[in-house]
Amino acid sequence: MAAGRAHSGLGLGLGAALAASLLVPPAMAAEQVALELVLAIDVSASVDRDEFALQIDGIAAAFRHPDVIAAIERAGPGGIAVALVEWSEPESTLVAVPFQQVADERTARAFAFLATRAWRIANSSYTSIGAGISAGLELIEANDFAGARRVIDVSGDGRNNRAPWLDQVRERVLAAGVTVNGLAIETDDNGLARYYREQVVMGADAFVERARDYTDYAEMIRRKLIREILPPVSGLPVQLDVASAGDGP
Repeated sequence: MAAGRAHSGLGLGLGAALAASLLVPPAMAAEQVALELVLAIDVSASVDRDEFALQIDGIAAAFRHPDVIAAIERAGPGGIAVALVEWSEPESTLVAVPFQQVADERTARAFAFLATRAWRIANSSYTSIGAGISAGLELIEANDFAGARRVIDVSGDGRNNRAPWLDQVRERVLAAGVTVNGLAIETDDNGLARYYREQVVMGADAFVERARDYTDYAEMIRRKLIREILPPVSGLPVQLDVASAGDGP
């Protein structure tokens, strides 16, 4: 009798386990991609409505460009995963487009469309590049992708003037194995590319591109995306891209 009760209890236990397995879906394996990329754009008060539009339109145009699409298709199995973040200060960051898998022309154009739908958050007088990088890092660490490389592409037209300071975020970024590349828009500061090189970019194969003003943004973001999507030459020191961002006078 005792044995019968034991057998009955075991059966109930198996039934409960089976029911639980039906109710709770198994954990999904992370989607493998060649690159996890966060595009982090400046929306602080120094960026007016037209300049914001030039950034958004430039990103959308880049993902429709045949050279960028070709780079994505050559990146490797799974393509890349891309997100778009707007930043100005810690209290004013917005995930404009969450991570999307982009592997071919169709999905690249779909991302371009989503980018054009981004709305601008209320701007702030502060320029916290550290906040933009921190937001990008949080997105990378929380997404459902597993990238062979992980990059935050931060662009802006000013220097960090609000916490979190760049030294505060550097240790976390490097510990996570993430690279930060920069696109310095020198509308108001012709030394900004050098500042980005010395203070902002970090991690393996990091580099800086320079746009002389916002009208250069579309060309430079396209060039920068191709460099980020295709595997870099490893082991090179962090350096300014002399071809597009000379050190100035």
